[in-house]
Amino acid sequence: MDYGAASVRLYAVLGAAALMIALLAPASADPELSAEELARERAALLAIMARDQAPAVDASDQIRLPDAAGLGAADAPVLILEFGDYQCGFCRRHLMNVMPTLLEEHVVPGRLRYLFMEYPAERNLPASMEAANAALCADDQGRYWEMRQQIYANPMSMDAVGYRHHAESLELDMQTFNRCLEQAPHTVRIERHVAIGRQLNVRGTPTFFLAVPAEGDENLRLVRRITGAQPVDLFEQELWSAIPE
Repeated sequence: MDYGAASVRLYAVLGAAALMIALLAPASADPELSAEELARERAALLAIMARDQAPAVDASDQIRLPDAAGLGAADAPVLILEFGDYQCGFCRRHLMNVMPTLLEEHVVPGRLRYLFMEYPAERNLPASMEAANAALCADDQGRYWEMRQQIYANPMSMDAVGYRHHAESLELDMQTFNRCLEQAPHTVRIERHVAIGRQLNVRGTPTFFLAVPAEGDENLRLVRRITGAQPVDLFEQELWSAIPE
């Protein structure tokens, strides 16, 4: 999780709470505002606070289908984009506790395609970037998902030695993998993912977007944002509601 962003959100909530206390004061405290105006401001503030604390909210952006590793049928009616960082414990929790159900119940039957967006945290940029590149080096050989699992399952082995060990266990072509690991050819791809995340105001990991294909082009229409490592029931509820009728 991006704790810097979490602190910003905490201060924002505290500031909003202080503002709400001020707004809930008697109308006579501010003779320039009518009771009706104060009521509107209170309602708007409460709506903002509810939205910021909700685990899932509406999204209305459109983006081009990103070049990202994924699982599931290309024609699935719903997609999930996960913005994750390999040094994020909550991302690891999601992978271990929620992903197995999503894969078995929704990806394998063809109703969900799952895309992985590399979103290294700025505070740990070198290690997170190297991990993301290692996963994409494995993707070059068709083993992204397996490498992703290995990296998250072994958080104390996030270095070149660890990545090579994982690659050997996956029986990758080691000459090709080592060259990819050293040359880091996927930096541009990772930076594109980061740029998309910033465009979508992704402030912490994991952050998820449910999307449906936009008609007539290669765009995705984002319909819901899910923030944090939420229980599988929430993902399934949001997924079923997003499937086009």
